[in-house]
Amino acid sequence: MENRTIYQAVKSYYTDIWNIKDKTKIPVLLHHDFSFCGALGHLCAGHDAFEAYVDRMHAALDDYEAEVIELVAQDDKAFARMHYHGFHTGVFFGYPPTGKLVSWSGAVLFHFRDDKIASLWAVVDERGLLKLLDAQA
Repeated sequence: MENRTIYQAVKSYYTDIWNIKDKTKIPVLLHHDFSFCGALGHLCAGHDAFEAYVDRMHAALDDYEAEVIELVAQDDKAFARMHYHGFHTGVFFGYPPTGKLVSWSGAVLFHFRDDKIASLWAVVDERGLLKLLDAQA
């Protein structure tokens, strides 16, 4: 798979699905048997489960935005260094809403199959995020 195609898919994944909330892009960008392993143990498989996860995140964080800081691609894989932020307006990782801005950093490993994102594994600065949420509670 060409690096340019991978870069476009990853950027569209964040811009369209996460930042713009265009869930019609899910079947366009994600393989039919897509799997997601997210921060703090969030696991889901398939488009419907992933769409529900996106909805939960947006319910918890108003003006949620994911920003790609750095992106490297090779063969059928990509690695992105990320920054995330949003206003804590709903229950987020068990914490009641504070209305305050929360932000954290992370990294995501993407695997591609048939020119679509087949799986991704995201890790975040969990300790820093939980420390911030504790301080805001």
